[in-house]
Amino acid sequence: MPVNVRRRTSRGAGDALRAVLLTPFNGGLAVARHLVRAGVPLTVLAGHSDAFTAHTRGAEGHQLEDLPHGREQWRSTLQSIGGCALMTGGDVGSAFLVEERDSLPPEVRTFESQDDVHADLMGKRRAYDIALEAGVRVPWTAAVSTHAELERVVEEARYPCVLKPDFSHLWRAVFGDDRVLLANGRDELAKLGRAALEGSLDLLVSEYVPGGDTAMEEAIVVRARDGSYPVEFGCHKLRQHPSGFGAASLCEVTPAEESLALARRLLDHAGYVGVAGIETKRHAETGEYY
Repeated sequence: MPVNVRRRTSRGAGDALRAVLLTPFNGGLAVARHLVRAGVPLTVLAGHSDAFTAHTRGAEGHQLEDLPHGREQWRSTLQSIGGCALMTGGDVGSAFLVEERDSLPPEVRTFESQDDVHADLMGKRRAYDIALEAGVRVPWTAAVSTHAELERVVEEARYPCVLKPDFSHLWRAVFGDDRVLLANGRDELAKLGRAALEGSLDLLVSEYVPGGDTAMEEAIVVRARDGSYPVEFGCHKLRQHPSGFGAASLCEVTPAEESLALARRLLDHAGYVGVAGIETKRHAETGEYY
């Protein structure tokens, strides 16, 4: 059974629809605090790595077994909550909702239950294809699923290059936070690729876009079903962990006009509805955004 960390309903919430924050990840605490201050009844469902968010004041918090192993526990907990508006803070939660949407009560409202677009954009290989269709620039990339494909790509790759997972949330469970690996030559790429393939993971090899942490930007938006963007803003990384290829640890809000334009073009083409963070990198020599 889930651990009931804290239960408290905000005064004045009345009959407002309950919000559920599932797998809050690194941005979830700010969202949870904002919802509580706004008087929205809130439940937080967290795993071990983000369990601290379940302790935020004014929310009902549950710490559950980490996905994917705790799938049945997550499913039964959501079924017991009933009607709610559900948001996730990371790909592992979105993937769970896409896969489990038919088993959840119809009164559980999620962006992921409406179509397969979330699943398409979580996979980098499919997301790159959609980006190219939309006229959005992506680095040279080759997919690798077998050792034979790895041998071919080792000869074709442009060095230095990076090796990364098709699905980051699957990679993290096997390899931890080092989810993008730099290879400076053939031998290094072959060694890294063999180790990743032994984990039965689909990979991508991409050219390295030069630039430091501050060259990374993110367009954070909410796209509504009518195609409008009621929320959109940009930020760029000041620090990330691991340095060079990691998740943001310190960001600064910035206009990010070009990144926002690319994000809108991609999401409009895909027909995406929901909350999205689209990451770009500015080429240190050409200034082009990828």
